[in-house]
Amino acid sequence: MCYKYDDCNFYLQNTNGKLDVTTYPPYLGFDEVESDIDHPIFNNLLIDCYSITFWFRSVVNPTILRKFAKHCNTKAVTRFRAEDGTISDLSLPLICDIFENVKKVYLKAADSAYNRWIQDVLHARKLDLKEFGIQGRFDELFSFESKEMSQLFQAQDTEFFMVLYCSDPPQDAVELIRQKLGVHFKEFSYKRGHIDGVLHIKLGNTYSGITRMWFQVGPVTPRIQKSSTETTDLNLLKMVLSIDEICRQCNKDLVDRYATGIRTSGLFKTSAHSEVIKLLDNPSLFELADTLAEDLGLVYLRDFLKKCASAK
Repeated sequence: MCYKYDDCNFYLQNTNGKLDVTTYPPYLGFDEVESDIDHPIFNNLLIDCYSITFWFRSVVNPTILRKFAKHCNTKAVTRFRAEDGTISDLSLPLICDIFENVKKVYLKAADSAYNRWIQDVLHARKLDLKEFGIQGRFDELFSFESKEMSQLFQAQDTEFFMVLYCSDPPQDAVELIRQKLGVHFKEFSYKRGHIDGVLHIKLGNTYSGITRMWFQVGPVTPRIQKSSTETTDLNLLKMVLSIDEICRQCNKDLVDRYATGIRTSGLFKTSAHSEVIKLLDNPSLFELADTLAEDLGLVYLRDFLKKCASAK
């Protein structure tokens, strides 16, 4: 038995090439605090979970990831996400090779996309994905032909959904994208959420404002009607804004710090408010709320929800 900073998480860090386990979030500056597992009674570590995320000052590359995977039940992992850290040379084929049952992959380092990245994806085995998101600079991110994007969607199941993130688009980005895709794929208007067979493009960032584009690439499925109703969007927005107010009431100082660019997610006070509990009890709804918070640029709210989930 050991004390942990929160109920659900261990934190791993690479120290001079050695994988260390700590019960405290490294980003809180507790490096000098002795952990209850600094003198362990075990000599092996097995990570058996469905979701793995590298974020907030993580350092990840193929060598580190393969070393990390030796401690994992790789067949259990269905979601993989890497963002907000020093992340280099991670590709979709690499992730799918290491975690053979992964269904949702998001690579959100500033330069995750590289020139002709889509070629590597097309030359890989059938990846059986449901979701894929990748971020990059404009020229590298859109270094594909429209027929290649069509081939990528055709190789996946009909539920496949894809997001391209670009934080430094040129002023004429929308027109350039329409010239590349608009002739081949149907562009349509939509607010937010997850719908099948769709390529979603986010241009800009939460500070400068985000421009969204939607293209129907794969076949239209019944779920597109279910998830795009105005009622669903409105109810979700009301819930997220309500929880935002709850978060602000019990974490005003932390929220103010986020406005200055200081991210201190581990210090959030959680809440047992009925709205929060309702969200935590519904994983699908939680994921939609997290996406909406990201869309609205509420980084602190995403961290608050994750802390509430870990403390549940």
